[in-house]
This record gives sequence, structure tokens and C-alpha cells, in this order.
Amino acid sequence: MLQALDHLEEICRLSDAVMVARGDLAIEVGQSRLPGFQKKIIHLCNRLGKPVITATQMLDSMVENPRPTRAEITDVANAVLDGSDALMLSAESASGKYPFDCIRTMHEIILEVERNEEKYYKISLENEFLSVPAAIGASASLSAMKLNATAIVCLTTTGNTANIISGFRPRAKIIAVTDRIDVLNRLELIWGIQTLTIDPYKSMEDVLGQVDNLLVSYGLARTGDRVIVTLGQPIDNGALTNSLFVHVVGAEDKTRSPDPELPLRCRSFLS
Repeated sequence: MLQALDHLEEICRLSDAVMVARGDLAIEVGQSRLPGFQKKIIHLCNRLGKPVITATQMLDSMVENPRPTRAEITDVANAVLDGSDALMLSAESASGKYPFDCIRTMHEIILEVERNEEKYYKISLENEFLSVPAAIGASASLSAMKLNATAIVCLTTTGNTANIISGFRPRAKIIAVTDRIDVLNRLELIWGIQTLTIDPYKSMEDVLGQVDNLLVSYGLARTGDRVIVTLGQPIDNGALTNSLFVHVVGAEDKTRSPDPELPLRCRSFLS
């Protein structure tokens, strides 16, 4: 473990994702040094665009009790403020007495932090972007902010642009859309990204029809909402992301589906 910390950047660059497993990490570095290393690893992953998960005893008291301690609430909030893409429950949901309450509690803390913390939803244009997807990602985030768009919809085959957009922490929902399940599974780890599965498409009309129907029926947008769409053109050649445009959601004949028909994340009791 200590040798790994000496080569942390190289390891992170070669990793698909990184977990800050604080139990194991504390054994190696000592409990007093743990917070500093947690922040260092998260910051490095943010800089490299790698998903980072913070785990271990986030709400440990809720294994036996229906409410967390104040220290645990602060711990969860700080992990969000540090820049974690995801937070992980362990015994709390695997063998604890109150698994659903744990999920609800963590969800509420995360939402409150992201709603009120100033570091979120601020887009810096100071960096020099060296790739087309990075420039499109910055432009999409800025456009969503200026136009008060409901969502940024990423038509993707690799997930790269959605990952870049996540790094800007935009207020608009980030929705990755593809027919490739392996890509969607990888994107589930990354901050703020929701994934939608669609059928293979060959034209703009086809894909937008599918996207509009899903956005409205899942309650992710309403007919008439503005969304920013990133994609590669020409579509039928499978081009990588090279463009964006502003789209107004259609699907006038669609309404939000009842909760039992929706994915868990879209149900009203979690909103």
C-alpha cells in the first residue's frame, strides 16, 4: 500500500476507477494521516478525469440505529465536497437493520450539499482544451448554464464526453444515451450521470424521437424543455463527438409514467 502511494498518479492514470477504501488505507498510513490521503487521492482522480469512490463506515452507526451521528453526516458531506464521484455503503445496506433508511439518508445529505455548495455548478474556462470532446464538453456545460437547460444529453459510443462534462459539475442533468450496455455500466460510477438505453439509430430524427420519449416518460424533462445534445456527425458513420446543438423536447403525446414502471432513481419518493 505505501509503495502504491509513492506511484499514485501512475496507478490512477492506468485505472478505470479508484476506490478510497478507508479501512485498508488507515491501516497502512495511520488514522491521523487518513483524511489528507483521502483528499489527495480524490483531487488527483478529479484532475485526471477518473471516477473515484469513497467507502468504509460512511454511516456505520445506522447498522444498528435508524439515524446517523452528526459526525457521520459531516463525513458524508465532506466526501462530496472533496469531489467524490460516488459514495459507498457496506454493512449499512448489506447486513444492517435499516438499509433503505441508509440510502435515503445518504441521498438527502448529498443533494443538500450539492444544492448549496458554491464549488458546484461553476464552470472554469481557464484550461486549454487539447481535444475536440473536451472543447465540446466545456461548451455544452456553459451553454446549459446560460440557457438554463434541463439536461445535457450525450449521444455516446465510448462515454468519454459524458465523463468530461461530469467534471464541470453542471447544474443540468447529464444523461448518457447509447445502445451499448457496457458503456452505460461504466458510466454509472461517474458523478451526476444518468444512463438511458436506446435502440440502435441511423438518423437524428430516430434518436431524438427515442430520447424525447424516454426523457418525458421517466420524468427527466418535460415537453418544451431545452436540452443540450452532444454527438458525433455524421451519425450513420459512427463519428466521435464533434458537435452540439440546442434541442426542444417534443413527445407531446407522452406523460410521466407511474412510479412502479420507472427505474428506482426516477421515482418521486427520492426527489
